[in-house]
Amino acid sequence: MIISGITNGINTVSNSQMRNVLNAPALNFSQKLKLKYQDISPYCKNSANRLCGVSFTAAHFIKKSLSKDIFEQKYVSLSDKAVQEYFSRFPKYKINEYKKLSADELQALRIISKDTNLVKIADESINMALLLKSYLDNKYGEGKYTFVSVGRSPAAIARVFEFMGQEVKYIPISGLRVMSEYKECRSVETGAEYYAKFLKQQGITKKDISNSDKKYLFFDYTYTGNSLNLFKEILLNDFGLKNCENIEFLSLNKELENASQENKSYTPYERISDSYRIKMLEELEDKYPKLQRKISSLYKSNLTDYDRLKIDVFLYNSINLFGSVPENYSGMPSLYLDNMKKIKKADKTVSVSANQYNFLLIDKLIKIGLLNYNKCNKNCL
Repeated sequence: MIISGITNGINTVSNSQMRNVLNAPALNFSQKLKLKYQDISPYCKNSANRLCGVSFTAAHFIKKSLSKDIFEQKYVSLSDKAVQEYFSRFPKYKINEYKKLSADELQALRIISKDTNLVKIADESINMALLLKSYLDNKYGEGKYTFVSVGRSPAAIARVFEFMGQEVKYIPISGLRVMSEYKECRSVETGAEYYAKFLKQQGITKKDISNSDKKYLFFDYTYTGNSLNLFKEILLNDFGLKNCENIEFLSLNKELENASQENKSYTPYERISDSYRIKMLEELEDKYPKLQRKISSLYKSNLTDYDRLKIDVFLYNSINLFGSVPENYSGMPSLYLDNMKKIKKADKTVSVSANQYNFLLIDKLIKIGLLNYNKCNKNCL
């Protein structure tokens, strides 16, 4: 049993009762509060069930984010000690850990995770990744490129690419602002030799890239483009990738916009309601008046699928550029230029929310037949 005692109290439940639980209509927050201590399922009894050896009650299953601000709210994963204990076992939650779960354990984790806000981020990231992958496959050829996530922002989408079998690299780097900041720290002991060793381990060297028949696409979210330009200078001039012909540095938000313009038959993995889209746009408009003109152009009384696609891309890009929500589940550490030696600990950082995010991605992708493993990703963070 991977998760100790997860199925306690479940064996007495009939198949029909279980189907009723799984197929029950989604309850809103106020409805769940009313049902807080009612015996609505075998997982919500006041009698102790045990997950990873930790007792829990009905109250644990209706916990939600306290923030009413959808755009800036903290998309926290479940606070149950039991769930945290399970996901804290792994530096990185991988496909092989998922496959070790029994059917009952998997069913229980699905129910526990079903109503968390983290699910929204997973669904939205899959939607955007499917859109972008289709665009990149057409542009470069399927399997003919490597997705390189620069920093934390692109990593939420990169995880989806990874679990779909696309070759992916993750390069932690943070705080890239202006050229002068980097030039000032060139003269101090920053631990660049450790970073060079890390890049070599990841297969990001001039020899590796030049000998590859793939395009290496370095993605970052960009607002002014300064950070990506600085990273390009660092990689080419300080880490020996100058004159590599098969590398490109791309703005992820702009490439998503390009993908949306070329893919007008939008069929998302998980559909989002129009009321949710409008609510998100309204919150964004209140917080960032400078975006008012762009947001106004997206409002329409009768939305087509193409209109929905443009809104979804705009919202996802905005959350990454201004809210920094998805990157919190990437598991990528913040690594600053003046202390690159911390890269030695990059693969030892445990993130419960990142591991639960990985679980959700794996579970969703396997349901739609897109889960795949690429041995080229065995060393990626």
